[in-house]
Amino acid sequence: MMNTEMPFYKESVRQIQVYLYDISRVDRDIPRVNPDGIYAETTVESVTAFQKKHGLTPDGRVNYETFRKLSSEHEKADAVLSAPNSISSFTQPLKNGVTKLGDESELIMIVKIMLKALGASYPYGEELNDDGVFDADTERAVKDFQFIHGLPSDGIINKETWNRLALAYEKHRVPL
Repeated sequence: MMNTEMPFYKESVRQIQVYLYDISRVDRDIPRVNPDGIYAETTVESVTAFQKKHGLTPDGRVNYETFRKLSSEHEKADAVLSAPNSISSFTQPLKNGVTKLGDESELIMIVKIMLKALGASYPYGEELNDDGVFDADTERAVKDFQFIHGLPSDGIINKETWNRLALAYEKHRVPL
């Protein structure tokens, strides 16, 4: 736990240090600094290196211009360091909690892509079209998936089938 009662500790300094720390994780030219809230020599060195790299006056002090650039570069670093944003497949509510033969949606396109990818390991999905139509081939592939995974083979995608499909797909796919 950080002692914020120390006479030299400042939350604004700690925020600058967090920015520098994250930036240093993607830019090796910026010395890493420990976000301790104390503006000591390591912070001055890191700020100075950052200023030199970005064409700012390298005085080791964080003025408005330096802070704006730190903030901007931190945002870029954060985009690199953070986990990818997830998307919801359920952009349209499922009718009665299910999707089945005859339905059409983006979710069905995603299901078909997932079943096709899993088709390399299991005997389903390899002949599905890349569209959002829940046709007879989709129903057959869903039934096959459900049977192999111990689910009721009704050809309907409900929450349980979706969750099992998502889990199988996550285990199957090769990370980028």
